[in-house]
Amino acid sequence: MFLDQEEISKLEDRYGRPREISFGEIKMQEDEFDLLRRSMEGGRAHDVTIFTFVKGEVVVIQKPSHPPKVFRAPGGGVEPCENIEDGIRREMYEETGLEIEIERYVLRTMVTFVRDTERRDWTSHVFLASKVGGRLDPKDTEEVAKARLVSSEKLLGGIRDRMLESGRGGLIYRAKLTDAFFEEVNRQGYIS
Repeated sequence: MFLDQEEISKLEDRYGRPREISFGEIKMQEDEFDLLRRSMEGGRAHDVTIFTFVKGEVVVIQKPSHPPKVFRAPGGGVEPCENIEDGIRREMYEETGLEIEIERYVLRTMVTFVRDTERRDWTSHVFLASKVGGRLDPKDTEEVAKARLVSSEKLLGGIRDRMLESGRGGLIYRAKLTDAFFEEVNRQGYIS
């Protein structure tokens, strides 16, 4: 992982120490594990995930590889030598067209993705943010098919069910991460 620990500590000082959760091992299908391998070239073993609420609804994206009606919170990798906060803002803008202000560092989730005998450790840094500008209009249309708003009930209901039923380890992980995010923000009273 090429995220700087000192910079992560500064994020914790500024946005709060996140709850840490391990999801253990999650099996992946061959095509998604190959994508994971490629994304880890150069030492990357992380993503930043950003939950943003607009008028009471959650900003979500659909990737071209997602099954129909499956959406998740935006996010991606911080580039080498990129400031983490700049990377968070860049990912959100590229995937949604929105400009954000980071509010809370909510979760740090760990998982080991498994395919046959191969294992890859992964960490997600999960943030709560607010919209300060822009409009829903993905800029990176190769990575993102759609960006939209959904109610938390839909995200935790039918969308979550489709993620779990997909049989795809990455989507199963995203469903668990989303559950943990809402549990934590409700427990801490970060959103009403």
